[in-house]
Amino acid sequence: MAAISITAANLVPSANAIRFNGVAAETITQGQALYALANGTYGKCDNNLTLLAATFVGIAESAGSAGQTISILRSDTALVLGGTLVTGTAICTSPTAGGLTLTPADNTTGSFVTVIGMATSTTTLNFGSGFLSSTAI
Repeated sequence: MAAISITAANLVPSANAIRFNGVAAETITQGQALYALANGTYGKCDNNLTLLAATFVGIAESAGSAGQTISILRSDTALVLGGTLVTGTAICTSPTAGGLTLTPADNTTGSFVTVIGMATSTTTLNFGSGFLSSTAI
């Protein structure tokens, strides 16, 4: 498994980051992949639950508990993710709630694999709507 271990304090958006605010549906940590719940709140993206829970909308820029407002990164051409990446590798959502992975094979039958971006260096991720691609396996 090639899950990306993210150090929240090391997550640094670039000047090109596009962000928005939302209300956390659960406890969220910086760097976690998020999805939008039907009630308009945001939870941890989990690609082995439902298509809704697997629908990536952004990465948490700030942490918060349920009911608190958090900042969500929608896209960034040079996000320092706070974890070790492999240059040129596609980054995908993970079957671990809020997680990201370097290995699409971590996703098993019944998962909804979403490629969110590309590692442009060992620390930097280019992600956003231009990369989003979901496939059920």
